Amino acid sequence: MDEQKIEEKNVSYPFQRPLRTYESDVADTIKSKNVSVTKIAIAEKIKKEKNDLTSPIPPSPLLKNISLFFISLILVVSGLYAIYEFYYVPKSKVIVINKTVVPNIIVSDIDKEVTIETINSETNNLSIPENSIANLYITKGEGDAKKLISAQEFLSLLQTDAPDQYVRTLEPDFMFGIHSFNGNNPFIIFKTNLYQSAFAGMLKWEATLANDLSVIFSTTAQPTPDILATSKPFIDLVIKNKDVRALTNQYDRITLLYTFLDKETLLITTNEFTLKEILNRITNKKFVQ
Repeated sequence: MDEQKIEEKNVSYPFQRPLRTYESDVADTIKSKNVSVTKIAIAEKIKKEKNDLTSPIPPSPLLKNISLFFISLILVVSGLYAIYEFYYVPKSKVIVINKTVVPNIIVSDIDKEVTIETINSETNNLSIPENSIANLYITKGEGDAKKLISAQEFLSLLQTDAPDQYVRTLEPDFMFGIHSFNGNNPFIIFKTNLYQSAFAGMLKWEATLANDLSVIFSTTAQPTPDILATSKPFIDLVIKNKDVRALTNQYDRITLLYTFLDKETLLITTNEFTLKEILNRITNKKFVQ
C-alpha cells in the first residue's frame, strides 16, 4: 500500500491553463504590450461606437404607427369609394339604333325613344324619380330605316330661327332630356366644334330663342306663358363658376338660360337647378373615367 502511494506521488499530470477571463486578457495585454488600463478602456469605447454606427437603427414605434394608420386609411377610403361607385354612381348604358350608338353626353337614369311629334307629350307626362335625368333620344323612320336625328335636323324640325353661323358649328350628336326637380325641366346639350362662332351665334339667337324653344320647353314646371312673358333682355349671371346668359321674369326668377359647360359643350335649360345637376354629373363622369 505504501509503495502504491509513493508511485502516485511520482506521477506527473499535464499542465492545465486557467480559464480565460476579460480581466486576465487585460492583464496579459498590459504585461506584453505595456498598455495602460485607460488606453484599453478608450479602445473598447471606440470599438463600441463603431459597432453602434454600423448596426441598423430599429424603426421608431411612432413612425411605424403612423405608417400603419395611413395604410389603413387608404384601404378604408378605397373601399368606401368602391361601394359608392357601385351603388350610387349611375352607369352609362349603350343604346344602338341600326348600328348607330345613341350619344351619351351625360349619364342618364332613364333612356326613352321619342319622335319629334311625341316629344312634347313625353316631356310633360313622363314620370321619373325626383332629381333623375331622362335621355329622350329622337328618331325618325321605321324598321331598318330608323335613325337618330342630328342636331341640325332637330333645329330644322322645330322651325327655329337659329343663325346659320351657329348651326354650322354644331356636331351631329346632341342630347335632349328631362331633369325631374319640382316637375319636369327640359334641357338641350349641343356639341360644337368652333367655340367663338358658336358663342357669337348664340348672342344673335337670343332675340328669338325663347319663342323658338317654347314648344318643347313648355312643361308643367315652366309653362309657355312664363317663358315668353318677359320683355327683359338676357342678363349675365355666374352659377357654379360658369358664365350664364339668362332670361328672368317679373319676379327675377330664371325662365331660360344657356351656358358653355366647356369650349365644346353648350347647355340650354330653364333653371339653375338643372344646370347644377348636369355639372355634377359631368364632373362625376370624368372622375369615374
